[in-house]
Amino acid sequence: ALFKAAPEMFVSHLIVKMAHRPMPTMPNQIILKQGAFNSEMFLIKSGSVEVTVENEDGQTRRIKLLEQGSTFGDLSMWMDSRQAATVTSVEFCQLHKLDRHDLEEALLAFPEMANIIASQALAYCLSNSAMCMALEGIGAAAADRIGRRMARNRVEID
Repeated sequence: ALFKAAPEMFVSHLIVKMAHRPMPTMPNQIILKQGAFNSEMFLIKSGSVEVTVENEDGQTRRIKLLEQGSTFGDLSMWMDSRQAATVTSVEFCQLHKLDRHDLEEALLAFPEMANIIASQALAYCLSNSAMCMALEGIGAAAADRIGRRMARNRVEID
């Protein structure tokens, strides 16, 4: 989701990094745990994973199933935040991973991408009611516009 507006050269740079970091998984293996800090994102080469969220009552709700070609973990890696959901392999999977260091290295070669990625992350957060309940119902176009504006006017917070 974060790289949908990225130029082909940037995406190719990331794919080369990911190709050198394969990660096979077993069925029912937890890849990312809700609430844990995450510094990696993953691309599903084969297989499928389930994304679930546990509420305050301890009940687990399935959010979605991700299959070949999907990515996950990118938002929490970019924001250096806790993982919003648990991701578990459904079957044997072949994943490729990219860590925060690799992304920062790529941004040195493509500095213009920092604002683009930031706007994509903000737009996603703004359009996702689970992450930004105050803005529930905001449209994708409005979320994208607000995200781009916020990314351009980025302020570091200590």
